[in-house]
Amino acid sequence: IDSNGKIRQDLIDKSCLKHYSLDASQYREKKSVNRTRSAAESPGKQLAGAKTLDPRRLDVLLGRGRRFQDHPGNVELRGIVEQCQIEYDSTRRMERRRIIKRIKKFFEDKDVRFLKQNEPNVWVLAESAEADEKIRQHFRSGRKKN
Repeated sequence: IDSNGKIRQDLIDKSCLKHYSLDASQYREKKSVNRTRSAAESPGKQLAGAKTLDPRRLDVLLGRGRRFQDHPGNVELRGIVEQCQIEYDSTRRMERRRIIKRIKKFFEDKDVRFLKQNEPNVWVLAESAEADEKIRQHFRSGRKKN
């Protein structure tokens, strides 16, 4: 990361992501429509005016269980984490944060979103910290397997 907070391209090229290809074009589906829901339509935690999203094939879904594990975006995330596991385990905490940011940026550059479900069939963008934690959890799970 440079002084402007941008991820340096030369670091990405040297990273574990260098050989990983995520071809989002083969997974393109019809564009999901963002819609606004009023407070009356969306009880609970959903705020009035917040956008609900339809998950696309390569979006990473935050949640537990087989349904989330088998989602194609989550499978892709696990594949990247597996490739980066050795690099991640051999670095210090600050460098680990950079690895997580590189992975997240890699997905965001491919127009992949990190989504969480607030209530049944209501998907919203996850906070950046929640996406970071999702990636960190995959690294911890990968460590247990080895």
